[in-house]
Parts: sequence; C-alpha cells; structure tokens
Amino acid sequence: MPSKVQMKAYITKELRDAFYELIKRKYPSLHGGLSIEVEHALANWIQLNEGVVAQNTQKVNPFPIKGHFVAMAIKQRLIQKGYSLQCHKNELLKAIEEERGTDERTKMKWFKWLIRNGYYKFLNSNILEIV
Repeated sequence: MPSKVQMKAYITKELRDAFYELIKRKYPSLHGGLSIEVEHALANWIQLNEGVVAQNTQKVNPFPIKGHFVAMAIKQRLIQKGYSLQCHKNELLKAIEEERGTDERTKMKWFKWLIRNGYYKFLNSNILEIV
C-alpha cells in the first residue's frame, strides 16, 4: 500500500461544505471518505491536465489570500457608507480600524498594503480612488 502524506489547501467554505455533504451521503465515515474522494479528485484532475501545454497561465496567488479577503471586507465597509468610487484617507483608515483593530501600526500596515497592491490609488494627498 502506498504511503500517505498530508496536504493542506485553502478553499472557500461553500466548496468545502458541499464536498463534505456529498461525502457524508456516500460514506459512513467522513474521515476515511474524505481521503478517498480527495485522491479521486486529484487523480481525475491530473488525468485531465496531463499533456496540456500551459497557455495564458495566471499566477496561482497574485495577492496573499488573507490580504485579498481583508481588502474586500474593507471595500465593502466603504461601499456601505456610500463611498463607491473614491474616499478620504481618514475614511479608509476608519474602515481598516473597524475591520482589523485600533492599533496604529496595524492600521498603517494595512493602509500601505492596500495602496501597494493596487486596491486604492491616491488622486491627491487626501483623496483615494477605490479601484
């Protein structure tokens, strides 16, 4: 019997829940069924993609996943406040504070990260475009 290894990946909660639900219907034990079905899914994917020449490939993870979800949550907070195209620097800092906490270092880290990764762009010294 081949040796087994553990593999970790981040997927959406909805996909995980749907996968678990199907496994629960098919197997009495989620634990054993999960391993079997993940192996089948990966084997099928490899079979489908063997020999495929990479064309128009994208970076697997152009932004860190956690950062992207935080950026989207901050953007959603601004949209709920009525800012859809642009906002004042202080409003963005308030949204970061609501999402990530009141520590000044944390707020500035996220502020700089959002600018650096293209989620917001300065229009002038205080107004930012929501990209």
